[in-house]
Amino acid sequence: MNPDLQTIVFQDNPWLRDFSALGSWLRSRLPACPIPRTMIDKGRSKWKDIHRAHLLVGPRQAGKSSAIWGHLAEVGEPVLYVDCEQALVREWCRSAPLFLVELQALVGGPVALFFDEVEHLENAGLFVKGLVDRRVNVPVLVTGSSSYHLGSKIQESLAGRATLARLLPLAFSEVRRSISSTSEFETSSFTTSDRSTNGQMPARSSRVGSSPSCGRSCRPPPACTIGVAHPRPRLTLWWREVTRSSVSR
Repeated sequence: MNPDLQTIVFQDNPWLRDFSALGSWLRSRLPACPIPRTMIDKGRSKWKDIHRAHLLVGPRQAGKSSAIWGHLAEVGEPVLYVDCEQALVREWCRSAPLFLVELQALVGGPVALFFDEVEHLENAGLFVKGLVDRRVNVPVLVTGSSSYHLGSKIQESLAGRATLARLLPLAFSEVRRSISSTSEFETSSFTTSDRSTNGQMPARSSRVGSSPSCGRSCRPPPACTIGVAHPRPRLTLWWREVTRSSVSR
């Protein structure tokens, strides 16, 4: 194996040098505030199948790698992470038989394989097909930035050899479920005429028809009252970052 390639592989997989670091390494790859991705629950249940490859496709920054890392951390078994954006890694993955020979010399035993951003590989479909056809008997997890780009790299069908799950950016139902399960959020109501001040959420509206300043019964403003989740300041900043990244995409 190319010494530079070996350096990259060991750097991306520190547990190869110190197996006791496996658990902490897997946990370190998880996001600070993970949100369960319910849209791939059905596909995720198949990821332990060792007889097929498992493709997770979707737009960039949708959370594909985080979803895979969450699964791997839950399983807690050794996995070889392969970053397909690296030039030396792409050269390594030109041939499935040669890849497996060098993998055996490097690892010495069967481990799950995680190919990240596989659309960067030349003939990605043939490579993944070669791994499955050689009965590696380990889960082969693959992410790709989109089904279109991934499909353009696949020159031979993976029918019967792979499962396919599609992950899109956060759905409102996923955000709502995550908020409702977090103890740092509380549900309250406010009117659409309220405004936030200095990054703080508006205070709870008083009883409809009552003015907080004069205590008299006043006609309510022409605004609808809706129930929303009020995040506390720290999570307000987190939500702001999530929104900003979604808009930039």
